[in-house]
Amino acid sequence: MAFMQDGLLHPALVHVPIGLALVTPFVALMVLVAWRRGSWPASSWAVVVMLQAVMFGFSVAATRTGEAEEERVERIVPEKALEEHEEAGERFMWVAGVEFALGAVAWGLRASPVSVPVAIASTLVAVGGAAFAFRTGALGGELVYRHGAAEAWRSPEVSSTPVSGDESYD
Repeated sequence: MAFMQDGLLHPALVHVPIGLALVTPFVALMVLVAWRRGSWPASSWAVVVMLQAVMFGFSVAATRTGEAEEERVERIVPEKALEEHEEAGERFMWVAGVEFALGAVAWGLRASPVSVPVAIASTLVAVGGAAFAFRTGALGGELVYRHGAAEAWRSPEVSSTPVSGDESYD
């Protein structure tokens, strides 16, 4: 896989947690409503927990690969823009972790009356997680499309020349 050898693992991974973060609140709400109405068993919450687990795992991987590739990109993009994206990614990762933890607790307590309030809390955190994911993705898109972060993977002559057109971050 060439993208792994070229240091392009971060852009290959980031779309998974962002996509799951945008879908999970809807799936969680659907499962929660069906569970409460008795249409689906409490064990169906496992679907939500699996989505949350994959989202959290990929958010950790995306954060780590972003940190690993940061040095190469920081020669090209404004430091403040890179820091904003990094901080947003870390916040998203932590929110995804809380969402997963609450979801897992709700699933573990599925036979208890406490499980529904915990599942509701997990669903509410999922809505917040979607907002964090959207912000992180938007800032990452700015790095690539506005500040030219992709230039870091071109030839050495190109990647050593800053290409940022927005001086407002300086």
